[in-house]
Amino acid sequence: MDIKPQSRTVWLTNDQGSEFLMGLGSGLLESLLDGVRMALEQCQEQFKWDVWNCPKSSFSRRGWQTSTREAAFVMAVTAAGITHSVTKSCSRGELDNCGCDHSLQGHSGQDEGWLWGGCSDLVTHGENVTVKLLDSTEPSKMDWRALVNLHNSAVGRTAVRASLQRRCKCHGLSGSCTTKTCWMQVSNFQEIAKDLRRKYDKAVSAVGSSGNLISEYNTPQLVYMEESPDYCLENNSTGWPGTRGRSCSKPVGDSVTPKERRSCRNLCHDCGYRVRRNRRYVTKHCNCSFKWCCEVTCDTCTTAVEEHYCE
Repeated sequence: MDIKPQSRTVWLTNDQGSEFLMGLGSGLLESLLDGVRMALEQCQEQFKWDVWNCPKSSFSRRGWQTSTREAAFVMAVTAAGITHSVTKSCSRGELDNCGCDHSLQGHSGQDEGWLWGGCSDLVTHGENVTVKLLDSTEPSKMDWRALVNLHNSAVGRTAVRASLQRRCKCHGLSGSCTTKTCWMQVSNFQEIAKDLRRKYDKAVSAVGSSGNLISEYNTPQLVYMEESPDYCLENNSTGWPGTRGRSCSKPVGDSVTPKERRSCRNLCHDCGYRVRRNRRYVTKHCNCSFKWCCEVTCDTCTTAVEEHYCE
């Protein structure tokens, strides 16, 4: 993707964003808020056991004014969240002026025995709303940081479109599948967030070895301009607490992810802290039974829970 300064799109200012939001109907505004909420939830899920764990402050304007690898992910996942949420709201018929993508309906697919039908997700409207919210046409305010933000926003939108897959439903007597109706549907947002996390791991610097800014990137790549700070340490100027006091996990079982299994080493030992173990007792109802009629009796059970912290 070309992000040379001649581009006429720039990062949205607070005033422009407020003006755009004030003109929205309640349905579209709710869809936008859902998109940002999904973005925050998935950001925190994807980085749960990382030194940087995607605090809410990363989604503030101060967070977006940085140009680190983490800010690149936040920009991309926010754009993806809004695009995804608006697209699905259109498909559910919740918004005016948009709906399903009917351009394929009635045409046969490449394979025999199926037709395009149903409600295909129309990603275009979600993309357009995201661009209007995050971008503007103010070339006088153009700078490299804005261009990098816009590039990463485009990566997020592209990730939603790239997730479109064909879904089909069978039709026929007695459960047979004599013909199928198919439609295009975006993946669930967790899968899109995982894809963006992989892009975060492979993000490239916008600054070349000579110190000059690189002007062109492949569209799927996340890019950043600033090296990340040491997230192990507390930073009072940004409000970053560091990893002292962070909880880590020492679980067992096949379902445990490698990140969680290594969390105490990653968050504590590698940051110069030791792991403190704390035993907490939790009281809850157990062994409940129903007596006719109509009473429920329960025992009170106390369970010891082991927690681990960086200290």
